Amino acid sequence: MQLPFLYVKIFGERNTGTNIIAQTIRHNFTVGLLRGEGGALFQLGRLMAPSVPSKERRALRTHLHDIEMARIRDSDFGWKHSAPPIDAIAKAAHRDQTLFLVITKHPYFWLRSLHRRPYSFVPPPESISDFLRTEFPISRSDELEGDHAPSPVHMFRSKIAAYRRLSELPVETLFLRYEDFLTDWDGFMGKMADRLWSRDDAFAPVDADPKGSAAKLADYRKKYDLEKVQEQLSGEDRAYVTEILGEENFAFLGYRP
Repeated sequence: MQLPFLYVKIFGERNTGTNIIAQTIRHNFTVGLLRGEGGALFQLGRLMAPSVPSKERRALRTHLHDIEMARIRDSDFGWKHSAPPIDAIAKAAHRDQTLFLVITKHPYFWLRSLHRRPYSFVPPPESISDFLRTEFPISRSDELEGDHAPSPVHMFRSKIAAYRRLSELPVETLFLRYEDFLTDWDGFMGKMADRLWSRDDAFAPVDADPKGSAAKLADYRKKYDLEKVQEQLSGEDRAYVTEILGEENFAFLGYRP
């Protein structure tokens, strides 16, 4: 008998559906989901923020988050939004019992989502065109060099490079598109079905938004229709994003510019 994977580690940039997909996995499979969030320390940072000068609040919250993500780097492979820490994964005794999932959203959709919710504790430029060309802050938890990237597009290019390195390791890695989660439920779940222990014969979706909004899966299905992805950015901005990311990276993730 071939044992199912004991653990799942999810990687994926901010706003790629990692929360709802994690909930769906918990609901449908019996497996240990490795941590990828700051948990109580992230909440502590929010609680402590009002007690320090406003200009120091982002640094405090980032510092606490970095401490926690560094602590779980060897056991749980760090922040779910990070570039996969290849050295920690390569030497981990439990890597062979771990199914690695990389969740992606079409770069045009993702950049729109990131502009609305940047998760950087810094108000983004009002214009999406300006946002695409503005320095993006990087923390230690990102597992990238430096404290900023030239733009969020450059930052994502570095994350994709790490995803590529993960795919070259002798570990089981699945690349899953958020859009398929919304539109091809059976196909999406089927990719995990023969690797994990299912709780039931039939899979059940989780329709509640983990971020607390009233939106349902049907709403997100309309919002992230790949037939409409070209409408997310102007032609000039699409050309800029494609130039920075490279068409080969679009193809690697299963998309077209």
